[in-house]
Amino acid sequence: DNSFSTDGARALSMCLAHAQVSITLLDLSRNPIGCSGVSFVADAVFHGCPLVTLLVSNCKIGSEGMIRMAEAIEKTTSLLSLSLSNEQEDIHQERVDRNTFDDLAVSVFTEAIAKTRSLTSIDLSGTSVSSRALLPLSEALRPVNEERNEELSSASSL
Repeated sequence: DNSFSTDGARALSMCLAHAQVSITLLDLSRNPIGCSGVSFVADAVFHGCPLVTLLVSNCKIGSEGMIRMAEAIEKTTSLLSLSLSNEQEDIHQERVDRNTFDDLAVSVFTEAIAKTRSLTSIDLSGTSVSSRALLPLSEALRPVNEERNEELSSASSL
């Protein structure tokens, strides 16, 4: 946590949008960027920067932010891994930076994954997403992972 907030996410997105950089991993975990902040990051990163891994655990991202991520994922093929998880809470202290999204947001996200077929892993551990929403999500990821495994197998046999 370095107290990176929505304003920091906005500044980062402006830098990424105009810079000639190639970032493959971006870890903003434990920074309270919220839904607005993740929207700024999604706009910049998913429209030009070949990001492979995005970690936004414990960033106060809600359903609106997850839906915004789904919209951005539909426009990229580089992102392979995404973490929207929550760290386990200290027994004596309740975390206020938890990501909280509902099943509807997860279903919108699942549809985006099925369309793009590029994301291979998503970490939602520690969230309150129901198994009813997680099952279709895992099923959407399965064909993508099977295709990737076949591609890797073919490439290694050459």
